[in-house]
Amino acid sequence: MRTARKHETDVARCGLHGRIESFPLAELVQTLHLSGRTCRIRVDGPDADGTVWLANGTTVHASAPGRDGEEAFHEILRWGRGDFHVEDDAEAPRRTIASDTMFLLLEALRRIDESGEDGREDAGVDSAASEPSPPAKPRRRAVLFATLSIAAL
Repeated sequence: MRTARKHETDVARCGLHGRIESFPLAELVQTLHLSGRTCRIRVDGPDADGTVWLANGTTVHASAPGRDGEEAFHEILRWGRGDFHVEDDAEAPRRTIASDTMFLLLEALRRIDESGEDGREDAGVDSAASEPSPPAKPRRRAVLFATLSIAAL
């Protein structure tokens, strides 16, 4: 019963929640940044959990298992599956990120593109035994890059 109440309280505090597959984290962070939000983004990833804090739209702290700061931010943005929960007016426990949010987003997406990962592959699927994949959908990252580039001007 205690767990159910805690879950209800957590859900009630969350201003926004959803699935990463439907609303990628880079787009979420960009939206919260541009709207000047102070919040905590809790991310329940496929293999781990992470958290990103923004203060007045500026990314100030991130934590993931074994990482804090920018490295944690980059790790969390690699996750292509899972759930996110945005808690409004949450203050970061400390500041571990000094870089500009738009720079962080561009760097995270650059790393994802260069690694060839997008976090959306199904883990544990034997590619030799599976049917050929359908043609890839256009990446939504291109829209984000264009938006970020225009915003940086």
